[in-house]
Amino acid sequence: MPTMKSTYAAAGIIAFMTSWNNFLWPLIILQSEAKKTITLVISSLSSAYFPEYGVIMVAIIIATLPTILIFFLLQRYFVEGMLGSNKIIANKSKREITGRYTVNLFTGIVT
Repeated sequence: MPTMKSTYAAAGIIAFMTSWNNFLWPLIILQSEAKKTITLVISSLSSAYFPEYGVIMVAIIIATLPTILIFFLLQRYFVEGMLGSNKIIANKSKREITGRYTVNLFTGIVT
């Protein structure tokens, strides 16, 4: 089970992002205005003749905060799950020295 933590974390992050950013299924299924998801609300904000871009950008930031929070909380496990056994071979000597590693979010390089 401990070796599968990274796989479960990576799968959990991807599953959360998929369900959180889902647009088409709620658009088809939901009938009432009170149960709209945040992606549907953002879509309805931008469909006016003169959309208020400030309100739309604030809504987008609020919509992305849970995904960013989940990713940063599980980042270590996400990277381990994505790299798999290649990480162990590539960083074996470095992990023996430092005991941990970091990922540059802009380049994706594991150091």
